[in-house]
Amino acid sequence: AGAQGKGKGKGKGGKKGKNKGGKKAAGEQEAAQVQHAGQDTQNQRAAVTKTPALRANQLAATTTASPPPTSPATLTMDLLKQQNDRTSEAVIAMFKGDDVFERVSKTEFQMLRSRDDEDAEKLVKGIAISVKKGVLPAKVDVEPVTRIVVDGKTAEQVANEIYAKAQSGGAGGKLLVFQGLSGTGKGTTVATLKSMMPNAVTWSNGNVFRALTLLLVMQCEQDGLELTPAVITAERVEQLMKYLSFGKFGGRYDIQVDGLGVKALVSEIQNTLLKEPRVARSIPTVAQETQGEVIHFASKAVKIMNDDGISVLLEGREETVNHLRSPFRFELMMENDGVLGHRRCAQRVMAAGLQALQGQDGASFDAVQAAMRAALEQISSEHEAPAKATESSKPTASPAKATEPSEAKASPATLTMDLLKQQNDRTSEAVIAMFKGDDVFERVSKTEFQMLRSRDDEDAEKLVKGIAISVKKGVLPAKVDVEPVTRIVVDGKTAEQVANEIYAKAQSGGAGGKLLVFQGLSGTGKGTTVATLKSMMPNAVTWSNGNVFRALTLLLVMQCEQDGLELTPAVITAERVEQLMKYLSFGKFGGRYDIQVDGLGVKALVSEIQNTLLKEPRVARSIPTVAQETQGEVIHFASKAVKIMNDDGISVLLEGREETVNHLRSPFRFELMMENDGVLGHRRCAQRVMAAGLQALQGQDGASFDAVQAAMRAALEQISSEHTSIKVSNAGTPSLPTSQDPATCPPPAPVPPRDAEDPFEGWLWPGVAVLSIGLGLGAFLWSRRR
Repeated sequence: AGAQGKGKGKGKGGKKGKNKGGKKAAGEQEAAQVQHAGQDTQNQRAAVTKTPALRANQLAATTTASPPPTSPATLTMDLLKQQNDRTSEAVIAMFKGDDVFERVSKTEFQMLRSRDDEDAEKLVKGIAISVKKGVLPAKVDVEPVTRIVVDGKTAEQVANEIYAKAQSGGAGGKLLVFQGLSGTGKGTTVATLKSMMPNAVTWSNGNVFRALTLLLVMQCEQDGLELTPAVITAERVEQLMKYLSFGKFGGRYDIQVDGLGVKALVSEIQNTLLKEPRVARSIPTVAQETQGEVIHFASKAVKIMNDDGISVLLEGREETVNHLRSPFRFELMMENDGVLGHRRCAQRVMAAGLQALQGQDGASFDAVQAAMRAALEQISSEHEAPAKATESSKPTASPAKATEPSEAKASPATLTMDLLKQQNDRTSEAVIAMFKGDDVFERVSKTEFQMLRSRDDEDAEKLVKGIAISVKKGVLPAKVDVEPVTRIVVDGKTAEQVANEIYAKAQSGGAGGKLLVFQGLSGTGKGTTVATLKSMMPNAVTWSNGNVFRALTLLLVMQCEQDGLELTPAVITAERVEQLMKYLSFGKFGGRYDIQVDGLGVKALVSEIQNTLLKEPRVARSIPTVAQETQGEVIHFASKAVKIMNDDGISVLLEGREETVNHLRSPFRFELMMENDGVLGHRRCAQRVMAAGLQALQGQDGASFDAVQAAMRAALEQISSEHTSIKVSNAGTPSLPTSQDPATCPPPAPVPPRDAEDPFEGWLWPGVAVLSIGLGLGAFLWSRRR
């Protein structure tokens, strides 16, 4: 509920004392929970735990404990392939009492808890700001919370318990509030409950924050101000909130923006104005300063819907939802904190174990056990590596020992030739560690981040225009209901760790083909994560719209040539594109899925012509124009193709921009994000340096530690000089590399992801052009000489 925009994750819970269980109070006492918004969250939790009477009152409505668990099944290959809750129970049973499993589980739980606590601290600051401004009260009387122990229960069982409680409150619209730690299943429970309640909706504050941010941005632009916390005064926000109203418009509930020259429904501008970069980058600042105003708006909107008989399901952090009034409050919890760690660890182990046994359907019991043990040891070593790297970066007491090459090479954080050749996330971490505190590296990283962000903003603007064109033509709807997005903070994690988190989420959805959607800023590791995840999922493929755009462009080019027309936006009408799209079909050809082109004299599979006809200059130079005008049609084609593969049991991994993927339906949506923007610059700089360094050391497999260090330094200095020359030649404006296919989704593995630096990016096609001109001129002169 306290959505903090694009750059903020959706933290869940964060209580220590409340997860230690607790018996029902013997007597029915009147319960009250006091929340001081600015108070430290850990002190609040301790206070609740240490006051028995209050604790008993808080737990007065706790449901019955979970049913006694059945004996876990033995882990066989068949059970391992199911990758569900029964599999994880069997893994936990297998490693019961195992020291390594307990240690890894503890670390996994600590990582989960740390993220929750960090999110809680940020939100407490936002609430405290609203309290200080007088927008929110410092003290709120919170209704009793029904705490539901989810240990050993399915989402359906939990949803049924909540449904029974809600129904006992009589008919009519209600607000159901959900809170609890990450990993306790709130999102799944809310989705299940919504499907059970015919007149229920979910609520998120996301679009309220976006609409308010748009107004603040516009007002600051009009007044010539920079949008900083100092500008976001209570008086200014109060005035702008008057431009937002909630009610029925055209028979449907919506938010209306009416002020500063804008009059539109949020559903009409949520994929255009509200997604503009100037809005997106300001949301975190606005969200922290306006929690109170948005909570009041949400409260009024909920009341309007409740009075109309509509129930609202609202999931959020305790710090926020405590300011919303409802007798139907639920906290999902586990009696044993360790269960979360065990479950998290088991999910990672069983995913890695299945990957190791890929293709061995008849693997023996001993082989399965061995694979599980190896997977556990691997995860354990991943946990230990960051700790060792931190220790190795500390100054040693002996200067002589610190300069010994053998000591440097033994450290996991030290960049050796072998590690440099891997060119992966571990290599970039070593490069970042090597240049820690280096002024040149920091300066280059900052410029790289600025260039990355500028390119993202430019791409977003182009794509928003393309989506708007499709909406105007009636090909895409103006409003789409997007499923909840799981935001994953990738700071300090390897691609394997991120992929394992996503894999566990996907597996919780049961067997069968699924569409997994990935979004996020450039540099957050989407391409690497998708490639890693694909290697973990035996029946998964990646999808890119690139070849669909190319095939459609080929048909448009051919038709324009036949009709003697120039391929311009005016020619790309909805009717023309609709007709040409009929010449494209997706299905199995020769036992393999492919796209077939059958029209205008061409009959071929895309796989047969992707490096010939589809790469011709006449096609390449027209793709940007076609892509901007046909986003909707290509999205529809992709949606149908994905469904065909999903129905065949194949999972599809699709990476793209939020503006596009919002039009594809899937409950498995992931946004990779970083809490520290500077990390993106460091990673980008490291990727460029390590690529250039490896190129310089080509053929020197046995290069010494000193040679590697020298090559890295030379590469960094070279990139720094490139940045300087760009600034001089462009009066301080960085020159951004241009994409050869700007409107398409990033290419699937094994093509290097966009995160990987291509040393020839931006130079390939100009080089080809110059070469072509040179050859043509040479041929002409030779013919004249003859």
